[in-house]
This record gives sequence, structure tokens and C-alpha cells, in this order.
Amino acid sequence: MLALYAHGRPVADERHPVETEDGWLLTLHRYLPADGAVRQPVPIVLGHGINMNRTAFELSRRGSMARALAARGHDVFVAEYRGEPSARPPLRGDNARKRWAYTLMDHAQHDLPAIIDTAARLGRSDRVSWVGHSMGGILLYLYASLHGSGKLHRVVTFGSPVHVGRWPGSLGLLQDLAEWLHGRFDVVRVMPPTYLVLPIIWVWPHPWLRWNTNTKHVTRREALALCTSAFEDVSSGVTQFFIDMAKRRRDVCPAEDEDRDGVEVGGLARLEAPLLVVSAARDGLAPPKTVEPAYHRAGSKDAAYLCLPAFSHCDLISGRACLETVMPVLSEWLEGAEATIQHPTLQRTGGVDRRIAS
Repeated sequence: MLALYAHGRPVADERHPVETEDGWLLTLHRYLPADGAVRQPVPIVLGHGINMNRTAFELSRRGSMARALAARGHDVFVAEYRGEPSARPPLRGDNARKRWAYTLMDHAQHDLPAIIDTAARLGRSDRVSWVGHSMGGILLYLYASLHGSGKLHRVVTFGSPVHVGRWPGSLGLLQDLAEWLHGRFDVVRVMPPTYLVLPIIWVWPHPWLRWNTNTKHVTRREALALCTSAFEDVSSGVTQFFIDMAKRRRDVCPAEDEDRDGVEVGGLARLEAPLLVVSAARDGLAPPKTVEPAYHRAGSKDAAYLCLPAFSHCDLISGRACLETVMPVLSEWLEGAEATIQHPTLQRTGGVDRRIAS
């Protein structure tokens, strides 16, 4: 067990440094293709969501998406971004040693290009497939808007919203409070309050995790791993992006009447790689209506949208149910000669919509 996990986090087969253009040193965690498996030609990068780290894809060894893909012959790289404990800030320059001096756009503008280039080089390929969860999918949308999709083979996003409305009723006051706090702190601490409720989560996990996980899909130990090892503190510059999305009803990629940080209007149309968009019907963080528009707005001639009825947010990418239900769909999309899946809610092939949801 010690060989598989260090400090509660999974240990991959290899670790590789990634240096960004603006001086951050990141880490890629590599899972090599299993011995005896048919080697797949294009490496895969797994990108995690906000306030999380690589553990989100491997809450347990048996429920690991990364290991399941490696067992099928894929060369798998799990990304971690700037600000995380495995990352080192620049040693020189204006942001030297300022761990929390970054925004979401820094991930898209600097982290993803370096991660994608390094994974492609190590995997001996000119392209990679990107599998993004939540913010990991949003970052891919922004990356494509900024850099195009020439280095992308196929893309899959899980629970990645492209717009968020203002929280209803009294919850809107919490948005105002969150915005006020963001002006006074440079980091959002999520771990201290999480540790306070761990004993209750162990005894009675459902009420505490129902907003982001279908607890029937994870074991009690996996639920505990989610809270103790998968969550991460994050820069307020990142969370501010989502507060702005919700309060000002802004899209991830700019609408026609706004521009932001160099992202072109209608930039999601630059995502031309085959795209699979997956949502979860029970997802309280990214409801299907906020996720589906990516299918319609992307420039991909081959695209599909799938809504999974029994899933929530975090159980989409780790756990027994993920391997039983999600992995076959993911593998079909990544490995097939054509980018198609069975029984999608929506599917576009060659630029023509073949099936429209009723």
C-alpha cells in the first residue's frame, strides 16, 4: 500500500517536470501502458477540477480511471497545475515565490500548453487526447479558444459548465459575501473546514456529499479519500472567475458583447477536435443545462453529448460505478476508428446532427 500511495495521494509509475513559459515548474504523473496490453498510439492527459488534485481520478486503486486506461494500453498523464503542492513558483521575476499570484487564465494560457507539449513529447506523438473534469474541461475550452486545437486528438469533458446563472434567492447573498472575501484574501482555504467534519462524513456521508457525489457509487473509504486527499486550496484569482460567471452571467468563452483576457468572441468554435461532452443528471455543481451548450458551440464536426442519469459530479471520474458505466463510453470514444458512441443524447457526425434529444 505504501508503494501505491504517499501522504494519502496515489503514486504513478513516473513523475515528469513541466516548465511553463512564465517560469512555473509543474509535475505530470505518468501511468505507463500495462504489459501485454495493445499499445494505443495517442497519449491521454487527465485534467482535474477546481479545488482538487490528481487524487480525484483515483480515490482507490480499484476505482482509478488512470489505471483503468493504462490497463487498456493507454499512456496516461495526470496533470497538476500551478499553485498545487507539487508545483514550484518562479524563482525570479515579478511573481517569484508568490504561490497564489495566478488566475484561471494563467492555467489556460501557460499551464496547458506546457502540459500538452510535454505529454506529447514523452508519449512520442504530435497530439494528445484531453479528458477534463469540471474546471479541467473549462480549461480545455479556454485553451482551444486561445491556441486552437491542432495538438488535440480527441477531447472528453465531464461536468464542465460553459455558463452559470446567479444563485437563486438568499444564496445570492452568499455570492456577495464570497466576492467581498475575495478582495481580502489571496487564497481560498478548503481543507480546514473539511477536516472538521470528517468524523461525521465517515459515519454519515450522504448528507455531506450529496451535492457533489452519488454516495452509492463510492465506498466509504473512497468518500473519505475524496475529502482528505483530493481537495486542495486554490488561488482566489481562480475562484473569482467563477464568481464573475455566476454573478454577472458570463460565459466561459465570451459572448458576442464581451471580450476577456485575449479570448476571442465565439472562441469555442476554435475547438475542432472530436468532442464528447458528458453531464450528470444529479450534478448539483454543474447541472446538465450548463454543460450541454459546449456541444452546440464547439467547432467540432464530430461531437456527442451524453447525460448520465444516476451520476453526480465527482463519481463521474472515480469509483466502481465510474469503471462500470463511464469507462466503456470513454474508451469507445477514445479508441474507435470513428469518434462516435452508442446511445448519445445528441451526436454530430461530419458536421451533421444525426440524433436530436426528445
